[in-house]
Amino acid sequence: MQILALSAFHQDAAAALLVDGVPVAVGCEARFTRKRGERAFPIASVQACLERANTRLDAIDYVAFAGKPLAQFERRVEALLALAPRGFGKLRHEITDWLTRDIGCARALDKGLGVRGRRYVFVPQHEALAAAAFYTSRFESCALLTADGRTGWTSVAIGRGSSAGLEALAEQRFPHGFEALAAALRAFLALEGDVDEDELVALAARGRPVHLDRLHRELVDAREQGAFASTRAAFDVLNGASSPDVLERIFGTPPRARGAAFEAAHADAAAALRDLSAELLLNIAREARRTTNANHLAAALHVPFGSVAWARVALEAGFERVHHAPSGSAAALGAAFFVEHAILGRERRALVPGAFARAGIASTNTVSASTPARAIPTAFDVDRVVNGIAAGQRIGLACGRAESGLVAAGARCVLADAQSPAVWNALAAQRGSLLGGTVRGLCVPFAKAHEWFDVPRGSVSYGNSCVWSVRTERRAQLAGTEFARVLTVDPDRHPEVARILDAFERAQSLPVLVHIPLALPGEPLVARIEDARRVFLSSDLDALVLDDRIEEKSVRHAQIEARRIVNAHAESDAGLDALWACPACTGALSRDESGARCTACKRVFVQEDGIWRLFHPHEPHEGDVTDLVKGFYEEHPFPNYDVGESVGSLMEKSRRGVYARQLFEQIPFDARVLEVGCGTGQLSNFLGIGCRTVVGTDLCLNSLRLAETFRSGQGLSRVRFAQMNLFRPAFAPASFDVVLCNGVLHHTADPRGGFESIARLVKPGGLIVIGLYNTYGRLLLDARRVVFRLTGGRFKWIDSYLRNTPMSKEKIDAWFHDQYRHPHESKHTMGEVLQWFQASGFEFVHGVPPTSPWTDYSEDAALFEREEAGTKVERALAQTKMIATGSREGGFFIMIGRKVG
Repeated sequence: MQILALSAFHQDAAAALLVDGVPVAVGCEARFTRKRGERAFPIASVQACLERANTRLDAIDYVAFAGKPLAQFERRVEALLALAPRGFGKLRHEITDWLTRDIGCARALDKGLGVRGRRYVFVPQHEALAAAAFYTSRFESCALLTADGRTGWTSVAIGRGSSAGLEALAEQRFPHGFEALAAALRAFLALEGDVDEDELVALAARGRPVHLDRLHRELVDAREQGAFASTRAAFDVLNGASSPDVLERIFGTPPRARGAAFEAAHADAAAALRDLSAELLLNIAREARRTTNANHLAAALHVPFGSVAWARVALEAGFERVHHAPSGSAAALGAAFFVEHAILGRERRALVPGAFARAGIASTNTVSASTPARAIPTAFDVDRVVNGIAAGQRIGLACGRAESGLVAAGARCVLADAQSPAVWNALAAQRGSLLGGTVRGLCVPFAKAHEWFDVPRGSVSYGNSCVWSVRTERRAQLAGTEFARVLTVDPDRHPEVARILDAFERAQSLPVLVHIPLALPGEPLVARIEDARRVFLSSDLDALVLDDRIEEKSVRHAQIEARRIVNAHAESDAGLDALWACPACTGALSRDESGARCTACKRVFVQEDGIWRLFHPHEPHEGDVTDLVKGFYEEHPFPNYDVGESVGSLMEKSRRGVYARQLFEQIPFDARVLEVGCGTGQLSNFLGIGCRTVVGTDLCLNSLRLAETFRSGQGLSRVRFAQMNLFRPAFAPASFDVVLCNGVLHHTADPRGGFESIARLVKPGGLIVIGLYNTYGRLLLDARRVVFRLTGGRFKWIDSYLRNTPMSKEKIDAWFHDQYRHPHESKHTMGEVLQWFQASGFEFVHGVPPTSPWTDYSEDAALFEREEAGTKVERALAQTKMIATGSREGGFFIMIGRKVG
């Protein structure tokens, strides 16, 4: 019997496959698409499940879906009617969702699976969650607790699981539940989308729950039997969001403005909502204990501060043991279990210890079969790993089958020494944090968890990960850590980590290691090996442990490490000293007490605020505009970074742009990169988060100061910024693997001459990427320019970019002046740039948009793989097409070339 189950649309997208009652494969779509909170149809997860099980869709006996589409639609409609007439504005959107995703869910499933007329089993959300909680536990009988208000009418439910099946005992219905609290927190803190819970926990830890009593009185109405009601005056029942004036009154401070810094008042608000959420869940868990008289509890929860609340339940609810289903995949897996046991009536099969926990993606980049626990691998050298950790190295682990959920649980993780504050600080800087901090992650053998953390012996099931307080007498040994997200390690489930922990304890007398997700900032946990390698190469990890080997950065890594900035004012800097040359005469530069002195012409160049002043004027061409452009950007500077910007938020923001993400993923991680005209250096800093040496240059010091402030504040030690004139480059020929010049040449009096100047800096075989205004793509913008000139800059809504892109007032002003009030610009064609390439010894590689009218720019485009430049006719048609499509981005186009030789 084969049962395929899915969850999507209103919750984390995932797929699970059961064969004869055993979970053969589980896939969370976010781990394929690399997008946190992925709710699209889980097509990649489905395909991987089928491939791993070596089966076809037409061989599947049942396809289940977690959620009841009609109930979801009814809930939304009732909320709209309750808010009439205010809710009518969203009615059209709701009807669209209703037709395509809710009532039309079967059609959406057919389309996603590539079938027609398939019959589906729709499992109520909380029954699916209860099944996941019970059937993934080792309990013969237990109390059940589910909390998830994202779909259907039920938000919280209590039940019982036993050999007789699942029994529902009590429920709490929308709009009352934890989802309203989560939305209240997001609204008050102006958080967009899914935020890493560890960041929220760290933010709350900086505050005091001084508003907890007022929250109890004014936000919720606690009731008997553990239930609670959300006060209608405080919540928007349509969106679940809090009324801002209610929370402002409770917290005594206005809601955080988007982009503003997180202050003490915000930490206090988070602390109060953390404790409120934990207390409400604890009360409900105690009610489940009283109602069922069970000794064990199995749960599947989606609640704010869930890791903290779950720890309170384990400590205080009165259960001997507790177990939590895997986050992200619980609904899909539970739907499959529900069909297997509740609908088909098949007997429960005991899961082999460790089999379920590692039913995710395998080393072969497919979803792996759930097999009996395999022997602890001996292929990699455990002593090498332990010695590296003891020496301060940060080591990634990607062995065997991946975790079944979205939380790191020993299969895809980073291990490091928990005794070293320096190691943790370096890891925290690499992870980045939108909220200014993150919870430390640690792992410990299950049998010794109670010796190091305030947790009753054996109370939490193997592999559960939640936030515990470190025992007071142990904090000094763990670099002063007060609380941490703790993975309790079981040799059956986590053989590799268990073996490393055992060896580390024998060597260092410490059975605890740092354990954090193997992922880049803003991304979900990796699953596939190629994604693990990408994280390894684009971060400061020293080694990556695989099933059969250990990969190290070795010689290349040593070269990259040598390029670090040790001190911005150090006497030497290998990242610059090997590259720079006098911009006046091209002579060699050497450092002395006065700065950088040319050994030939004796000119001296100084460093100010961490920025090297390497600007030297060139002999002006007729009508030269260098000083004019320089003055324009000093008067209308690019806007600053957002307040509180971090490595994590810069990663997340930059990756939303397809082109920036492609550059990050496709420029080799050990490359030397020069960005000419870097502005505020956001792209330079973004690329420098990986193991690249990046030099950003610009004319304008005010922009460079913003770039350097972020760089130094975030500890990006392989990024440098310098003031430079592109007609007088301050670097030796053939110094860089990649030269980027986006949107600069068309603001010079001699674009071709500028191109030839920076082209000399590219190594043979290296790449140049230039962005220019297109002659045809700029036509509609030129027409709007006339309108703005005639109307004094009014009617900005006619620019679709300004109309549809959320921006601050400062960014709107910068965009408008750059596009419509710039003192000088030139426009160019694709054919013209191809001539530049040929004359300077470059072959054409790629165009954005493509040089062929028959090809569209794709998110999957390989920017550095050679394609044909097309005929003159094809290029003419492609540029004609840009009259409409290119106008949205100011008629900008990009050409990429590779230096021959």
